[in-house]
Amino acid sequence: MPRYPLKGQKVTFYALVKNQGNAAITQDKKFKLSFTIDNTEVAATNNVSATIQPGQAMLIESTTSNWNAPSVGNFLIGATVDKNNTIDEWIESNNTFSRSFEVYNPIR
Repeated sequence: MPRYPLKGQKVTFYALVKNQGNAAITQDKKFKLSFTIDNTEVAATNNVSATIQPGQAMLIESTTSNWNAPSVGNFLIGATVDKNNTIDEWIESNNTFSRSFEVYNPIR
C-alpha cells in the first residue's frame, strides 16, 4: 500500500496467504513472510502466528518495511512465506510469488 505508489512514498507490504493443503496451519507453527524488491529483502513479518484452515486465506501485513519508492519505473516485487520450512508440506515450491509493478511520477 499504496497500490499505485508515487516516487518517494513509503510502501507497506501485504500478502494474501492461502492454505492450499489439507491440514490446518496452527499458531504453534510460526513462520516468516518476506518481501523483496528486485531480489533484495525490503520488508518482513517474523514469527507469524496464525491458524489458517485448508482452503482459507489470510491477509498479512509486513511489520517491518524500509522501502520508499526511489524512482519512477518498473520494479519486481516478490513475496515468500515459510522460507525456512517450519511448516511441514508436501509441496514447498508454491510458497513464492512475484510480479512487476510500477512507481508513478507525482502530478504537480
